[in-house]
Amino acid sequence: LIVQYLSANLDRMVHLSQLILGDTGCVSYVVLCRKDKVAAIVDPFQGFEARVEEELKILGNPRIKYVMDTHTHADRRSSSSFFVDKHGAGGVVKSKKSKYMAEKIEINYNEKKRRM
Repeated sequence: LIVQYLSANLDRMVHLSQLILGDTGCVSYVVLCRKDKVAAIVDPFQGFEARVEEELKILGNPRIKYVMDTHTHADRRSSSSFFVDKHGAGGVVKSKKSKYMAEKIEINYNEKKRRM
């Protein structure tokens, strides 16, 4: 029943914007919780901040709760700090090696697997 409910209602609860930015084929995302009108920006990069902001406007200017870098990108520079500063959001990055200066959340996948 839960799966049927989610299948029928997921689009009303969550929206995912995929932004292919520039000729590089690199992709950034905006994940929106429709109910709470909050969003996360995932893997934004420098030079395309206006495009992400345009998408946020289209989505009704949700409150930005998180800005996430899924990994250190060798092919582009992150603009996560720009969005964290502008929106007062929390930052999440995957690696301690990142120069990104925000909250770093480390996930121990081996520990997580043992708990499941």
